[in-house]
Amino acid sequence: MATAISTHAPIVSNHPPIIDDDDNDDINDADDQHGLIILGNSGVGKSFLGNILLGRDAFVHDFSSSSVTHTTEFQEMELGHDTLAIFNIPGLIEAEQERIDLNKKEIDKAFAQRPNSIVMFVFGQQGGRMREEDVVAFNAINAAYPFRPESLVLVVNGLPKDRPAKYEGTTLVLLQQLLTGVSVNSHNLCFLDQIDKKDVKEKQRLKEQLLQVRFQGSIRSYSILMELYN
Repeated sequence: MATAISTHAPIVSNHPPIIDDDDNDDINDADDQHGLIILGNSGVGKSFLGNILLGRDAFVHDFSSSSVTHTTEFQEMELGHDTLAIFNIPGLIEAEQERIDLNKKEIDKAFAQRPNSIVMFVFGQQGGRMREEDVVAFNAINAAYPFRPESLVLVVNGLPKDRPAKYEGTTLVLLQQLLTGVSVNSHNLCFLDQIDKKDVKEKQRLKEQLLQVRFQGSIRSYSILMELYN
């Protein structure tokens, strides 16, 4: 059960990403490659959205009372002379401290392997109401790894199609108040409809909704994502 929104977040130490030599086995030449890092709590739809972007079921996603993703998954895409890795990071906030520590380590690895990454943070909701655990998770990870404004996309996922016309505007203002250390605006905030996962046309429309997000810089990264989605 989600709890009432709170504007405070836990203090997370600010330290640079560290990667061991063994972590280079799967992904090499990080300076010449790019990444899309999908972050968010368990159950918000990270794996599903990753599959939508890839156009195939590469990441496991299922309805579950616990996290489906337990270790970082990634899929690489060859885009001309570039390689894009889509990272699916385990849920940020879990009930056990051991899981929290593991999640931080996995995020360390992803940022170290793809320092020039676009971050997509996915928020869930209940009846349209933002969940406190998602706000806490974002503020915690943004304190540890301050996101570059030109490389951040915020997604509110799984919304009913018949939501009130004023919902997006009021939610944008709310997130501006709740999220610390980041600029929230219509260029980096995306509202995604709940869809029939078996409907190919609805999947395509969902992908097109993501395309409407405008990045405030990082033209190179934006062009890579446009190439991926199209």
